[in-house]
Amino acid sequence: MELPSISEINGRKKLTGKEDTMKFIEADDVNVYYGDNHVLHDVNLSIKENTVTAFIGPSGCGKSTFLRTINRMNDYIDTFRMTGKIEVEGKN
Repeated sequence: MELPSISEINGRKKLTGKEDTMKFIEADDVNVYYGDNHVLHDVNLSIKENTVTAFIGPSGCGKSTFLRTINRMNDYIDTFRMTGKIEVEGKN
């Protein structure tokens, strides 16, 4: 008897490797502005569930800005503006 490829653990699907992993974070055409300063340009990114991802780059290239955009910490900055779409687990 073959075990099912997906099992439920704490209400979440655990992947066994037989199926494609779902997109956990997806950014589509993301542009970020602080006032008139355009700091992130046309970012497109898909991060699959159960993967390890690192943002690597020189100082000032936008790594922290992008992470703050994902977790919505930039929303507290008055001059912040974003275009495009970021979804985490399918939710904006």
